[in-house]
Amino acid sequence: MSRSAQVALVLASLLGIVLLLVLIQLRGPSPEAAGAPPNRFSAVRAMSAFGSTIGGTVPHPLGSPANRVIRDRIVAQFIRLGYETHVQRSFACDGRGVCGTVENITARPPGQPGGPTVVAVAHYDSVPAGPGASDDGTGVAVLLEVARAIRAEHFHNPVMFLVDDGEEAGLLGAEAFVESPVMRFVAAVVNVEARGTSGPSFLFETSRDNRRFIGPLARALPRPDTDSLAPAVYDLLPNDTDLTVFKRAGLSGVNFAYIGDVENYHTPNDDIRHVDLRSVQHQGDNVLAAVRVFANSDLSKRTTGNAVWTDVLGFFVISWPSSASLPVAILSLMAAFVAVALLIRDGESTGREVAAGLIAFVASIAAASLAGIGIWYLASLRGMTWLAHPLPSIASAWTAGVVATTAVVGAFRRRARCAGVLAGIAVAWNVVAIAVAALFPGASYLFLLPAVAMSLVGLVRGMEIADDEPGLIICAVIAAILWFPLASLLYASLGAPSLVVSAIALALVTSTFAPLFDRVSGRAIAIAAAGVLVLALLVALLPPVSASHPRRIPITWLDDGARTQWIAAKVSDRMQQAAHFSPVSGRLFPWSKRVTPVFAAPAPAIALPPVSIEKTGETIDSKRVITLRVTSHRAAQRVALFFRATGAIDSLRIDGHLLPPLTRGRNFLAPQWHLASVRGAEAMDVEITTAGRSPIEAFAMDTSYGLPPAGAPLVAARNASHAVTSDDGDVAITVRRAIF
Repeated sequence: MSRSAQVALVLASLLGIVLLLVLIQLRGPSPEAAGAPPNRFSAVRAMSAFGSTIGGTVPHPLGSPANRVIRDRIVAQFIRLGYETHVQRSFACDGRGVCGTVENITARPPGQPGGPTVVAVAHYDSVPAGPGASDDGTGVAVLLEVARAIRAEHFHNPVMFLVDDGEEAGLLGAEAFVESPVMRFVAAVVNVEARGTSGPSFLFETSRDNRRFIGPLARALPRPDTDSLAPAVYDLLPNDTDLTVFKRAGLSGVNFAYIGDVENYHTPNDDIRHVDLRSVQHQGDNVLAAVRVFANSDLSKRTTGNAVWTDVLGFFVISWPSSASLPVAILSLMAAFVAVALLIRDGESTGREVAAGLIAFVASIAAASLAGIGIWYLASLRGMTWLAHPLPSIASAWTAGVVATTAVVGAFRRRARCAGVLAGIAVAWNVVAIAVAALFPGASYLFLLPAVAMSLVGLVRGMEIADDEPGLIICAVIAAILWFPLASLLYASLGAPSLVVSAIALALVTSTFAPLFDRVSGRAIAIAAAGVLVLALLVALLPPVSASHPRRIPITWLDDGARTQWIAAKVSDRMQQAAHFSPVSGRLFPWSKRVTPVFAAPAPAIALPPVSIEKTGETIDSKRVITLRVTSHRAAQRVALFFRATGAIDSLRIDGHLLPPLTRGRNFLAPQWHLASVRGAEAMDVEITTAGRSPIEAFAMDTSYGLPPAGAPLVAARNASHAVTSDDGDVAITVRRAIF
C-alpha cells in the first residue's frame, strides 16, 4: 500500500469514528428505570407522571375543557409531592394583539430560604391540532420528576416550578407571570420545550451576558449537547418561547429542547406513541442539572459579556469569553503569515503557491455551494420542506462538499506543492475566523479552532519539526468534531434549505486535508460526482410523504357573508375529488401581508350564526376613541378583530388591557392593519385611540375548532392522502365587515 493510501485510510478511519460518535450522541442516553436512585432523573418515572397529567392523546388548547382537566391533574401531582401549589388566573396579551385568560400553576417546596428564585418552566396547553405530548407534555413531566428528585435538597436559592398556560396562543402564561407580584423575586429561568418528538436535548438558547453561568452549567450537564452558535442564530429568528418574555424582563435563563422528527410538531402525531424515552431522559438530566446549578449559584452577580462554547462530542464543553475570539483570531493569522514566510524563505513554497491555496479554498466553497443549491432545488421540487425520505439528499449534500473540495484543491495541487496550498488554505481559514469573530462571535468556534490548528501546523512545518501528514490529520479531526454535529442537526432544524449549508460544512472539513492528495484521478472524481447526482435524483423516485411523515393540510370552512367555501393551502388528488378546489388569486383576506397560495372550493351553507360587531362607544376630542364589541353567537373558541386605520394608532386596549411591547415574532399583517383577538372567549371589547378622523375598516371573525359535519368526507379524503391537520387545526370561521 502506498504512503498516500495509508494516510487516506487513517484519515477515513478517524473521520468515520468521529461521525459514529456524533450519531451515538444524537440518540441520547438510555432511559433510567423506575428504580433509579431517588436523586436521579428517571424517564420512566417521568412518563408515569405524564400519564397521570397530560395523557398525550387529547388536544387541550387554552380555554378548552380538556385544558382545565389537565390543570387540575398537574396541581394534584404537585400537592402529592408536598409542594405549596397555587393557580394564578389572569388575563394577558402579547404584543401582536392576541389575548386570553390563562391559569398558571406555581409550586414550591415549603420552608425554602428567601432570596433570588430559580424558576423551572414548561407549558401545559397544546395547539388545537394535536395532543402536545412532546410540546410540551414531556416538559411538564420533566418538571414533576425534577420536583420529586430535589424536594428534600437544600439550596442556596429558592426554587419554584411554573407550569404555565397559553404559550401556544402567544406566550400568554409567561406574559401574565411577569406581571404578577411573585415576579420581583425571580432571578433565573430554566425553560423546557420541544419542536419534535425525538432527538437529543439541546441547550439552544440563553439570556444575554451568559458568560457567568455557561461554565458551571456546562460542567454540570452529564451529556452536554450545546454550542454558542444556536443562541446566536436563535436571537436573529422571529421564533419565540416563554424564555423570550423572561429575557425581555431582564432575567438570566437557559432553554432546552429536542427537535427530532419535526414532522410531528404541532400535529395529531405529537402524541404519546411518538414520545422517545431517550429524549425525555436527556431533557430531564439537563433540566435537573441546570436547576441545581442556578439554585446553588450567587444570582446577585451581574458579570457582563457572553461566552463562546461548544461541546466535544457530548463528552465535555470548552468555552472562553466572547471578547477573546477576535484577538486570538488575529494572533492566529499572524502565526499563519509567519509560517508562510518561513516556507518561502526555505524554498518550500512560493507566493504564487500560497495564493493558489487561498484561491482553491474560495473556489471549493463556491463549488460546494453551487452543488448544494442544485441538490436543494431537486429536493424542493417535491414541494416539501421535510421529506419522508431525506437520507439520499443529505448524503448527496455531504458527498458533494467532499467531492467539490477534493476536485478543486486537487486541480491546484497539480501545479503547486502541498506546503504552499496548505498555507494558503490556512490563511483563508484565519481570515474567515477574524470576520466571524468580529461580526458573529457566537459562531467563531467553528472557524477559530481549526484556524489555530492549521496555523500551528504551518509553523511546525515551516520550522521543519515535522511533516504535513500528522498535523493535517489532526486539523481534519478537529474540524470534523466541530462541523459534523452541526451538519447532522441541520436537516432537522431547517429542512431542505439546510442542504446548502451541509455541503459547505463538508467542504470546509475537506479543505483541511485535501492538499495531502495530489493524485486523485479524474475518473474517481467523475464517479463520485455521478454518485452525488444519482443520490440527488433518487429523491424524485421516492414518495415525498408517507403515513409516518405526512404533509400538513389544515382545512377551513369559511363564511364571509357573501359565500361559504372550503379553504386549504394544499390539495391532494383525493381532496380534489371530494371538493372542486381551484387556486385563489390575490389575498384571501385584505389584512394578509403576503400573498400565500391557497385553494378554495364551494362549501355548503350551514346554519351557523355569524359573528357580529357593534360600536358601543365613541368620543372625539383631540383624539378619536372608539369602542367596538365583537361577539360570537355560536360559542366559538376565538374572536378576532382586524381593522385598518389611515392614521397612527395611539393605543389599543383589549378588554381593558394595553398590549406589551412586541420585541420579536413574525408580522403577518399588511401595512396599516392591526389585530385584536381573544382566545377561549366568546366576546371581547376593543378600544381604539387614533389621531385620525377617517373611517376605520373592520372585519370581525370568530373561529371554532373542528369542521361542520359536512366536512367529514373532505377530512377523510385528506387523511387518506398521507396528510394531517396542524397548528390551529381544522376550523370553522365566520367573518363580517363593517365601517366605523
